[in-house]
Amino acid sequence: MEKCSKCEKEFETPEALSDHKRDAHGESGAWIKYAIVIGVAVIIVGATVFFLMQKPVAAVEHAKGNLDSKNIVVEYSDFQCPACGAAYPEVKKLLASKADVKFVYKHFPLRSIHANAQKAAEASECAAEQDKFWEMHDIMFENQKKLSVAELKIYAEQIGLDAEKFSACLDSGRTAGIVEANFQEGLGKGVGATPTFFVNGQKLEGALTFEEWKNMIR
Repeated sequence: MEKCSKCEKEFETPEALSDHKRDAHGESGAWIKYAIVIGVAVIIVGATVFFLMQKPVAAVEHAKGNLDSKNIVVEYSDFQCPACGAAYPEVKKLLASKADVKFVYKHFPLRSIHANAQKAAEASECAAEQDKFWEMHDIMFENQKKLSVAELKIYAEQIGLDAEKFSACLDSGRTAGIVEANFQEGLGKGVGATPTFFVNGQKLEGALTFEEWKNMIR
């Protein structure tokens, strides 16, 4: 015989006692609540452990020019930004002039006002996986008003990327962390607008002409 400790009733089987406790005393409800609390706790702990185990994504840089130069220009830029588009050909002229400068590109997409900036930045990193960052960089700046995902995939084919690999990369969003790391790095340096340049550590905002660059970089 099984006996209920609360009401002293006796039952022939453990199952009957369990049913009685559930119906008469609501004990199973308490166990359900307890199980839910335990389950939530396990999920939270598991998620925390998973998060802590993830390696933080580092900000990357893409450089060209004289990579050994002591003159370093770092640009925080947005592929859809008109002012960045105006800066692009002037920087290109500077690099073509063989000036003694190392030019570094960093992502700073102004997502709240430029709907395509984030995916364009991701696209450049997907192209970088196939060693064609600068080719994608150039074709996007030369087609700033056409930066939809479909158009980015067309550009990928035009610059000779493996279209299937590029599409898989872009659709997965796996390079978003790289873009965000660059963005957070920019914020940490006081970047709030694009383009923002750091010339040997000195912060400059806005597009400069080729003549201004020549006078600054000697």
